[in-house]
Amino acid sequence: FPLSGTGSALDQSDQERVEREWDESVRHQRGMSIDYQMRHKDGTIVKVRCKTRVVKRGDRVIGYLGIIEKAMIV
Repeated sequence: FPLSGTGSALDQSDQERVEREWDESVRHQRGMSIDYQMRHKDGTIVKVRCKTRVVKRGDRVIGYLGIIEKAMIV
């Protein structure tokens, strides 16, 4: 679950939980708010809170918008 171009990746301790939450969010076409840790390629751990929202055109889901609301280097 790498984040393209950031040099960081989802910490393995959170991988399964975040993927499960994301799958549920997409399946039910709803946004989510989730806390997890990112591991930078230099080993630095960053705790983040990510929020997503569904983007629709009419009744059709055309994508998801995500923001990092909070980040803290551990």
